[in-house]
Amino acid sequence: MAQKKKQSTNTCCEWSVFIARLALVAPFILSVFGKITGFTGQAQWVGQTYPVPELLLVIGIILEVVGIISLVLGYKVKWGAYTLMLFTGLATLMFHIGEPQAFLKNIALIGGLIALVNLSSSGKLALDNKK
Repeated sequence: MAQKKKQSTNTCCEWSVFIARLALVAPFILSVFGKITGFTGQAQWVGQTYPVPELLLVIGIILEVVGIISLVLGYKVKWGAYTLMLFTGLATLMFHIGEPQAFLKNIALIGGLIALVNLSSSGKLALDNKK
């Protein structure tokens, strides 16, 4: 009987990790969509502070897309989370120091990604689980 309860708890945890992966990528999906569809405006905004804004924007888009795909598919989840942490940390330091709400939101995202990295499983519906 105890074995059945443990199995049920593991299934619950596996699904919660899957849901956490999807929840963590949601803000990044909106972010990268805005960068791609509004590339010119975003580049002008970045260019007010930094040289080569197009390059910075493309690097940001690549980091976000790689991290999103990794977490959604459950493939190399830890590396995907590290990628999104790198992007979020850099974006926070470069653009959001003077914006308390954006700064704290990004810190919270980094915290969720750190928790995901420290889990022993990628959760349900993860390519990492296919052997």
